[in-house]
Amino acid sequence: MPSVPGTALAQVRDATDGEVADAVAQWCLLTSRQSPNLQTPLRDAARRAIGHAQHVGQSTEPQVFAIAGLVELADGNVEDARTLLESVATYADLNVDARFELARLRFAEANSHLGASGRTFDATQTTAILALLDPFLWQPPGSSDPWN
Repeated sequence: MPSVPGTALAQVRDATDGEVADAVAQWCLLTSRQSPNLQTPLRDAARRAIGHAQHVGQSTEPQVFAIAGLVELADGNVEDARTLLESVATYADLNVDARFELARLRFAEANSHLGASGRTFDATQTTAILALLDPFLWQPPGSSDPWN
């Protein structure tokens, strides 16, 4: 097979149970945002895919926990979502939506503690929020990977 000089051929492999669950659940979430009348069945399908990866495939892949957190958040289960997202917060390849939503949850929590006192966030609170967004703060526009 001819190849382009200076490039390597892509290595093809089977997707893991976690990667399949992540893809199916992300598709279900995206589609449910566009089709409000299908939100419940699509989120149920996302949960089944995640459950399959976690129970049948014994997946402990971080992206499975991240997408599970996003599904919980979409259903309004904020505490469960936060627990799942926090469990994978240090994962380098955490998907963009998971990073953003966890940063948003951390911001809301820190903001709720301020109340009407007029105080501002302390360094620890600010760091906890911005650390999730840090990978995106230093990239030039248009350079992010659309698949993460």
